[in-house]
Amino acid sequence: MNEKTYVLQGIANLMSLRRQKRDWDDLANLDPLWAILSHKNKKFRWDLNEFFSTGQTEIDEIIKIAEQLDYPRARGLALDFGCGVGRLTRAFAKSFQECYGVDISEIMITKAKILNQSIPNCKFILNTKNDLKVFQNNYFDLIYTNLVLQHLPDKKMIKSYLIEFVRILKKDGLLIFQLPHYYPMTYRVLIPVRRLAYIFLTSVGCNKKFIFEKLNLHPMRLNFIPEQEVIEFLETSRAKVLKIQINSYGGILNKSRTYFVTKDT
Repeated sequence: MNEKTYVLQGIANLMSLRRQKRDWDDLANLDPLWAILSHKNKKFRWDLNEFFSTGQTEIDEIIKIAEQLDYPRARGLALDFGCGVGRLTRAFAKSFQECYGVDISEIMITKAKILNQSIPNCKFILNTKNDLKVFQNNYFDLIYTNLVLQHLPDKKMIKSYLIEFVRILKKDGLLIFQLPHYYPMTYRVLIPVRRLAYIFLTSVGCNKKFIFEKLNLHPMRLNFIPEQEVIEFLETSRAKVLKIQINSYGGILNKSRTYFVTKDT
């Protein structure tokens, strides 16, 4: 890559991240709970206690699987990547000494701090960069991200974060991430059309709440990486796959995978 191409790529990445932040700040203002957990008929209808209880149920199951795998070997620090308002961060707080929630949306982070102020071992950090340099190498015992990577701008950025996860994971730590394996063509066409329509209508001054609630338009992106490609990429990134769980996160048509990974030493 020549210098000009490198600079242009950097500018494109910066613009993409700014757009990503703007999108999720919009969603955090409109309906943060639905944006995090987009269940049918729950738009503007999530009960906060019910919402948080889903996080505890999810993490209880994750901890059970982790114990079966005998990873992580310690329960010091945990990272919830794409934490939103802390639905999963607070659940991890019961099993780890300290839990960090990271998100690109400043509004989500602000709400997370308010909603979880009674949980002293939860810390929330705004990160608007396409890396995790805020954390040093070999830092976390456990890293978890669910229903997040699929919303990143492109496959390249997803992979760059996977590299970062492996970097900041401890030697005997456990990385758990969910990522769609496949989307049917209808999703691949419909979601970008909805997103572009949302962006256009907001750019000409239409009311965002009306567009979101009445027209059922939103700025979310959807991306996927086939399972074999993920496995091969992890193997070249000094990571070892311990378990792959097939699920339908994001809808019944979403052929999704949850990967349980540790460092390959």
